[in-house]
Amino acid sequence: MTRSHRIACLAAAFALTSALAACHDSADETDSDVVSKDTSEAVDSAVDADTFTPIDINVQPDTQADTSDGDTTAGTGEFGAPCFENTDCLSGWCVDSSLGPVCTKLCEEDCPDGWSCVGISGQQDVTFVCVPKASRLCQACTIDTQCGQGMCLTFEDGQRCTQACNSQEECPSGYACEQVTSEGASGASSSQCVPVTGTCACTVGNEGVQEPCSAKNDAGTCFGLRTCLGEDGWSECDAHVPTAEICNGMDDNCNLLTDENLVDDTPCEVTNEFGVCAGHRVCSGAEGWTCVGQEARNESCDYEDNNCDGHIDEGFRDQATGLYTLDTDCGVCGNSCEGFFPNAVSGCRVESGVARCVVTSCAPGFYLAGPTTCLPVIEAACLPCTEDANCVVPGNACVPLDGGLFCGQDCGADNLNGYNEGSCPNGYTCTELGDGRHQCLPYSNSCSCSRTSDQGKSRPCTESNEYGTCAGLQT
Repeated sequence: MTRSHRIACLAAAFALTSALAACHDSADETDSDVVSKDTSEAVDSAVDADTFTPIDINVQPDTQADTSDGDTTAGTGEFGAPCFENTDCLSGWCVDSSLGPVCTKLCEEDCPDGWSCVGISGQQDVTFVCVPKASRLCQACTIDTQCGQGMCLTFEDGQRCTQACNSQEECPSGYACEQVTSEGASGASSSQCVPVTGTCACTVGNEGVQEPCSAKNDAGTCFGLRTCLGEDGWSECDAHVPTAEICNGMDDNCNLLTDENLVDDTPCEVTNEFGVCAGHRVCSGAEGWTCVGQEARNESCDYEDNNCDGHIDEGFRDQATGLYTLDTDCGVCGNSCEGFFPNAVSGCRVESGVARCVVTSCAPGFYLAGPTTCLPVIEAACLPCTEDANCVVPGNACVPLDGGLFCGQDCGADNLNGYNEGSCPNGYTCTELGDGRHQCLPYSNSCSCSRTSDQGKSRPCTESNEYGTCAGLQT
């Protein structure tokens, strides 16, 4: 047997009932039970070593066991002598004590002070040996015999040992001396020290100790802590009580999800100074339910109902025809007529059911040659012609003057020559033709002698009467 095996064996044996540490060499290992010499039913209540569950081994005797047995020195292997394994002892038994592992001795009834005579049930017989007394109060157990004169009772934190008592004074603080009944087959009753809190995990001296706890119901399970308050026992569990999930930014049912699977179909509205838009309710955590939707804004030309009034691009199109007719949005959004044509002022006009940009006026020095064209004004005065169309600018007329047909220039209202109504260049006068038209014509009624630059020019001429015809010059 190795040293570690010997120590483990000693520790496990010490956990039995009244701190017996019965260890055998591997060659001598036998199934054994521990029984108390003080009870007449010792053998019947023995512990089966094969099924026994080890208990806490950190237990010291109530008093330092007397190992002297009247002697001042223990010889090798004798009672009280240090040992590592059973074979180190004359009795064949090495047990744990407050002084460490020591050899014990066989007994019939009596043992030295601080020791108890307990039985070890082997495969064939029961052997009684002296073992140190130790308090097993509140130590883990499975049967009464693990608790010495105490009982193995079920408390809130499991099966724990009690301690026999005759009065309250024999119980530690936080324990009460009460008449209890064994949970074993004997069903015996006796006075025992039991924790007043109903649990060994929380007694006097354990104040402030915390342990996990939970609150559970149909909604879920939430976890928290409870604190030992000494004689008052455990505090209430501080776990949140599970509830059905609501919109509050918290995990109400403790499933590690927040505000999950929440739906609210209640209609809502998003309102501002531009209008009212329909929205839908959304859980926004700690803010609760909020209405989310389009925010109304000033109407713009974008094919959308910006202010949520049920109309699209109102103010930008003719509501009767649906045509976009503004100079800034002609035919479609964003199609501006400004600067659309050179040398012209243009605007949006509807023609044949189509909105398009056209010239509304031409710049000075240009005339309207078509709906979309401005051409430069060319001075047509005195151009030879055969018809009005030869006179370039609409409104100009082909008129008879001295020497043939020549172009005049329109000087009436809204003329395209850029003249104020009734005004003409020097050497010309605004003459009414008799058909409502007004034309700038030479004062001389001649296109060959009408300008200052023509002064001094001469041309052949004749003068005829009843006496004959004379030739001359006209200046």
